[in-house]
Amino acid sequence: MIEVWKKASSANPKDFKYSAREPDLTGMLTYYLHQLGADGRILGFWNAETQMPRKRGIGRLSRTRKDLSYQSNLSGGRLDLTFEFKKITTSNLGAYRGDGGMKRFVDGDYAIGKPLAFMVGISRPGDMAPIKHLRRSLMNKATQRVLRMVRDGSGRYLVEPSEAVPGFCQFDTEHNRPRGKAPAHGTITLGHIFLECPSS
Repeated sequence: MIEVWKKASSANPKDFKYSAREPDLTGMLTYYLHQLGADGRILGFWNAETQMPRKRGIGRLSRTRKDLSYQSNLSGGRLDLTFEFKKITTSNLGAYRGDGGMKRFVDGDYAIGKPLAFMVGISRPGDMAPIKHLRRSLMNKATQRVLRMVRDGSGRYLVEPSEAVPGFCQFDTEHNRPRGKAPAHGTITLGHIFLECPSS
């Protein structure tokens, strides 16, 4: 996914301009994943804007829309990975961390029962400041409480470099989930990936 973003965005900067809406960016990425990713190395399939019905009581359903997912039945088990994309600036970190971002994997309905999922921050060309500010904000005790963050074995709330998916995610965070949404061990790990829009 990261490789296709870099290749497709550099070759087609108008398709990946920062001013585009997030659903348009994820839709365009999925288009190029199907165009450029069909080289035999990907053994599953990508979906964008998938909607999953969820039971909400007698006669009631709601839909949960996922930005991007990857699914495969190979390797002896079902692999189902969810990716949530957010444009990130120093002034909108709440969107990345909040109900439409990380909290979807904490007390929301994304990746229910899964041990691993991904947040993907999309930044303006050359703008690394939001990632630094995000890192700092995740070390705030109030933020850690809201996101039910969990320390790793070394006492870290933010594991950098990533141990979940080394070389691809920049850092990891781990979060307690409510009963019924958590995997058997009770927590979900979020791998944080950052992509840069191309210069116009």
